[in-house]
Amino acid sequence: MMRLPPFPPVSPWGFVGLFLVLAAGAAGLGLFLGWESAALQNVILLLALFVALLSLWSARNTERQKATLDFLREYNDSDVVAEGTRILNDWGGGEEYVNLNKEGRIAVNEFLNLFEMLAIGLKNGIYDEQMTRDALETTIVRYYRKTERFIRDFRNRDNDTRDAAFEHFEHLARRFLKKPK
Repeated sequence: MMRLPPFPPVSPWGFVGLFLVLAAGAAGLGLFLGWESAALQNVILLLALFVALLSLWSARNTERQKATLDFLREYNDSDVVAEGTRILNDWGGGEEYVNLNKEGRIAVNEFLNLFEMLAIGLKNGIYDEQMTRDALETTIVRYYRKTERFIRDFRNRDNDTRDAAFEHFEHLARRFLKKPK
């Protein structure tokens, strides 16, 4: 006997969409059969508007998830990440970074810039926060803790306060620290 595959889980939006399609179909059938009225036309118009808005929201959410997956793929294949991770894992954080040579400091700076871009993308809704949290929460928190002193000293180098340096990365890491998954 052949077994049917189980039904995939359906979100509440799936039921709303199904209801809207059925309602629009019924209204369209009513129009086709000649049951015209201003109220029915208004209901159809509102249903069509709601379906359009729901489609836009869904498309935007899908694009955000695709952008996040693209970032994560690039993150995993990046030479900047490989070098920054190697250096950060070797020196362990704290004040030991002062022993880094110029190339090491540049690599750490580029690594932090990558996380800064991610944090800016999350803040502006370009990337999906839940996917990022699932994939990188521990990594972001770990490397933030290791680089806190580096970031603070980078901001204060040459007696020129740079409070904006890595501020989005810092805010993201602190938010992850306050509310872990």
